[in-house]
Amino acid sequence: MLARLGALLETSVRPVLSPTLDAMKELHSARQALVKDRTAALNRQKMLRANLLKRQNARRLGQIEAQLTAIDVELTSVCAADTDLERRRTILTSIPGVGATTALLLLVEMPEFGRLEPGPAASLAGLAPTARDLGHSKGKRFIRGGLAA
Repeated sequence: MLARLGALLETSVRPVLSPTLDAMKELHSARQALVKDRTAALNRQKMLRANLLKRQNARRLGQIEAQLTAIDVELTSVCAADTDLERRRTILTSIPGVGATTALLLLVEMPEFGRLEPGPAASLAGLAPTARDLGHSKGKRFIRGGLAA
């Protein structure tokens, strides 16, 4: 039954991630974990009273910042080694309000970005309004969809 459905739908196959994007995805996952650790350490900092614990937490925050910087440098250099990704990153960073970190995030999370028309790209990002119409009844429009987290 599923095979028939697949044959009838004629779905397109998503391309396998390139080795460059795979490496960038791994670095991005590590970066996300460090950002969570930093947030936890900053929240913990507000509760600490013992000087020893304050010093240890401050050292941990310094380590996290150094690791984040190293990952950001590596992400940028891996992206720069791929001409297509570097071109798309340059275009993204030329948009006001999109910085280097956001551009790299978009390239990692939505590798199709830059190869789609505006409509499908907005839908992929979860920014396209979806109609809730039934027959002649017009429903309320809402935003949903995008890639599963």
